[in-house]
Amino acid sequence: MHMLNKIGFYIVAKFVPLLVVMLSTYFFSRWLTHSQYGQYSLVISIASGLSIIAFQWINVTLGRLIPKSSIDVKIKIINSSLILYFISSILVLFLCFIFREFIEDYFKANSYLIALLAVALGGFELSQRIFNSEERVLAFGICQGIRGVVFFSFVLCFHYTDSIYPGVVYALIASYFLLSTPNVYKLLSLRKKDFLPNSIKEIAVFGFPLILTYVLLYVLNSSSKILLTIKP
Repeated sequence: MHMLNKIGFYIVAKFVPLLVVMLSTYFFSRWLTHSQYGQYSLVISIASGLSIIAFQWINVTLGRLIPKSSIDVKIKIINSSLILYFISSILVLFLCFIFREFIEDYFKANSYLIALLAVALGGFELSQRIFNSEERVLAFGICQGIRGVVFFSFVLCFHYTDSIYPGVVYALIASYFLLSTPNVYKLLSLRKKDFLPNSIKEIAVFGFPLILTYVLLYVLNSSSKILLTIKP
């Protein structure tokens, strides 16, 4: 595919999430009460930050390793990243289960939604990073479009059944997980020869130091939203 065509596809693909955000803001501000919209915003903020901290280091490392690797090595690196994603997902869910007893009731009520959304978002972003690294621009754009359609389809269903919250969060989780199912199938069918232990180590060694960076960025960007919900 010509470079200008790729750039055009990426621009369109990046416009889709922006359009989804604009439509979401317009409709949710009318469909959700002030309390529900506040809960929705907080869940999205925390889940996005948790997803970045838990999974973004894998995505960044893929962007570094895949372009310089041969086809066979690329496949094994991708498979290794899926294993690391699975391990991180289990860790996120486990920590949510352990620590929910020690947090404020306000957060406890939404803790499982936050954890599931973080894992679902991490899986979707990993799929998109793989497409991006392999320059599969068309697949990247199609997935963005399908996710938007699936999300709003679920939202409309929840709206007309008077379950708009937490229905909007379930809609997000479903749309992310639906487009991550090919990677789940690939992960479940992996054999030992399909991945490289050394690539797992390389991804971890390069990516782990980035976690602290993402933690600090998240604290700087989102701590005010969380602090406003804590009772004095």
